[in-house]
Amino acid sequence: MIAEAISFRVAAMQGRLNRLDEGADPASILVFGGTRPGAGSGPGVAALATISLTRPAGTINPVTGELTLTQEQDGFILVTGVAAWCRVINGEGAFCFDMDAGPEGSSAEAQFATTQLYAGGALRLVSCVLG
Repeated sequence: MIAEAISFRVAAMQGRLNRLDEGADPASILVFGGTRPGAGSGPGVAALATISLTRPAGTINPVTGELTLTQEQDGFILVTGVAAWCRVINGEGAFCFDMDAGPEGSSAEAQFATTQLYAGGALRLVSCVLG
């Protein structure tokens, strides 16, 4: 029974990874401050930063079924603010999903060394595990 559940989770995460890798460009994580809107709704504010993901956008752990997203390079911080949530888009710019942002060690899916961002700086994704 547990093996079937893990197998299902791996397949679901593979579908998510395939969706992220659609399009000519790599998938991206857009980092926002403020209150997270409903899934797929407009963010209502400008992105604080954008992080490009690798291609493929991450790896799937075959034992746990977790998907770990991996960045291509540090993101450039465009706007000063506090990171609160992220929107992930695929290589076509299409909405894939939203997730919480937080400091390293928090329960947020996307974790950064700091959530206080300053325009002109760099932003590194410390951890991003979906499970």
